[in-house]
Amino acid sequence: MEISAFEIIQNNTPIYITYMTAEQLSDFKRIKVDIFKNENEEGYQREINDKRSEEFAKYVINAKGISPVSILINVRQKLNFIREKDNFGKLIIPDNSLMWIVDGQHRRKGLVMAVNEMSEYKSYQIPVVITNLSKTYDEAKQFIIINKTQKGVRSDLAERFLSKLFEEPEDIISQMPATVIRGITWIPKSIEVSEKLNERKDGVWYKRIRFPNEPKMITLVSQKSFTESLRPVIRNEIFEQYSVEEISELLTRYWNAIKELCPEAFKLPDEHLIQKTTGIFTLHRLFPLVISYCGDKVKIERIKEILSKMERGMNSNYWGVSGEIGLAGTSQKSFSIIYKKLSTYLEEGNENVAKKKRLFEL
Repeated sequence: MEISAFEIIQNNTPIYITYMTAEQLSDFKRIKVDIFKNENEEGYQREINDKRSEEFAKYVINAKGISPVSILINVRQKLNFIREKDNFGKLIIPDNSLMWIVDGQHRRKGLVMAVNEMSEYKSYQIPVVITNLSKTYDEAKQFIIINKTQKGVRSDLAERFLSKLFEEPEDIISQMPATVIRGITWIPKSIEVSEKLNERKDGVWYKRIRFPNEPKMITLVSQKSFTESLRPVIRNEIFEQYSVEEISELLTRYWNAIKELCPEAFKLPDEHLIQKTTGIFTLHRLFPLVISYCGDKVKIERIKEILSKMERGMNSNYWGVSGEIGLAGTSQKSFSIIYKKLSTYLEEGNENVAKKKRLFEL
């Protein structure tokens, strides 16, 4: 095989930058992945996940996606580079040599799937970096370095990206990889609600939510956690019919009512968990149930009245870091246990109050 390439040198080691077509990458007999198996204990990669490859093929074909990130291939046999001008020239890969994919096996398989579905994708070009490391150990080391040192997109930044992606046409969104668009139906609205609450001077969350790249300062919880905690509110079949402004108004009333019942917890937030992940995940989950007891008009006085009937859960001591809640843990399983207790206290205290499962007035 002879391909045009650029040669660069890093610590006396040549690296070649080029491209290959999807058709060239379809040669499974020559371009392989060194997979660990009982009969190949020196292999260093896992079996391919066809679902990931199918998602990439779907993205390329249906969303007309591009893939600027290169596939890394290593050739263990000696290569020959014929320089033509500066760092540009011809890379000669021996015909009997195997080419090992170090990084990008799912993209490669996805491209092959795209070609099998539509032959026009045979000419689809993708960047390729080729190394010439003779030892399998050195090849595997590159695989480990790439997969252990690369840092994924910060979750809070990823969520903000989703709020922009949501503006894309539905047919484009539907063709994006599932790992990218997970949560796209509710996260954008949740982010907007978080921003509204963070801006309201009349609420307990004013300047308390930490958004991407902001210093901690007086903030108490990250945007990522706050956004995620709102999931049972935003996805609730009743609240999904309300606007960002209306949900923000209701949540402001809700939290202000809680503050009146637990003043010390808000006065000393670092000594209590009510404005930390434990509090937001459990109390936001409780929110729809509380509102269902409020009747036709949801006023702060009514919310406070409903909450005050709880046997436990609505006093500052309950939320202390060294109290019952502090010992419960901070996992989602712990949050579920706490929520079940709070919902029991709420329902027992309001057993004579009719629930309302339809739209209401603010």
